[in-house]
Amino acid sequence: MDVSIGDNIGTGLYDPGSNASIISLATLKKFNIDNFIPIKSTFNTVNGQGHIKGITILPLTISKIKKEVILFVLDSEFCSHDFIIGLDIIPLFKLSLDHNLSLTQEFEQKNYEVSNTLSRKTNSSKININ
Repeated sequence: MDVSIGDNIGTGLYDPGSNASIISLATLKKFNIDNFIPIKSTFNTVNGQGHIKGITILPLTISKIKKEVILFVLDSEFCSHDFIIGLDIIPLFKLSLDHNLSLTQEFEQKNYEVSNTLSRKTNSSKININ
């Protein structure tokens, strides 16, 4: 999926198995973004342990929804894409995966009540029940 920060467009991986969303250090450099807070921490993956380089807050746009989000910064070796979209921001962007593995984004719909008055002649009959 396309994920953008301003005019910069990168690739995003929808990953509901990830608790946190990620941007690679290489993507920050590619987009000339240097506003991240360096931190040293580790995280566990199926393949072992990785190292968090920092944390950043960026305005991401996915399709028509734009939100400011917190992303962990990782070395590129752990990222096959520019972004990993995890459970922390999947609901913000209203993303869902259906049973056919089609990724969709839901938009708010405004419902309007339309009043339609029809004149109708009604025939009535009287029934007596004893």
